[in-house]
Amino acid sequence: MDFKQIKLLYRHVISDTAVQEWEQLIWQVTYNEFLLRSQAYNTEHKFLLFSEMVAANGKANALHYKIGIQATPFINKLNNVIPHFIGTLHEPIRFEMAEVKLIESAINDISKHVIAITFTTPTFILAQIFGDIILCTEMETPSNPNASDPVHFMVKLKEGIGMDIIG
Repeated sequence: MDFKQIKLLYRHVISDTAVQEWEQLIWQVTYNEFLLRSQAYNTEHKFLLFSEMVAANGKANALHYKIGIQATPFINKLNNVIPHFIGTLHEPIRFEMAEVKLIESAINDISKHVIAITFTTPTFILAQIFGDIILCTEMETPSNPNASDPVHFMVKLKEGIGMDIIG
């Protein structure tokens, strides 16, 4: 049987309805950074929304990166475990990379501030697909040298979960 190598992606959206402390902290610090850094792309104070700034000046897309820097210390505290994303037996799923994107924000209304964090897992082997459930096996890597005794887990695919096929 020919197995595919995959990475799972989980997109977690954070808005003013955030409940958990880490989400609230990221939401607040990224909004503060947006207010500070957006001034460079809105010198005439013509725009209220992030999307308006980007439409007028594509360089405003740099705000994704700039707010992401502020979120990094809080993401690091997750210890590479993806929040709200678990296997079917409630086992944690680890990530190796997280990318922050600003979905929308407004300089005059914090409630419009919405970001997304896309967590990317290490490479797994896609062993089997059962409808909307996938069976994965951890691969042997420097960070997981014991994969010669593989760990299997299942994940239910749902909205916000994607898959990159590596090979």
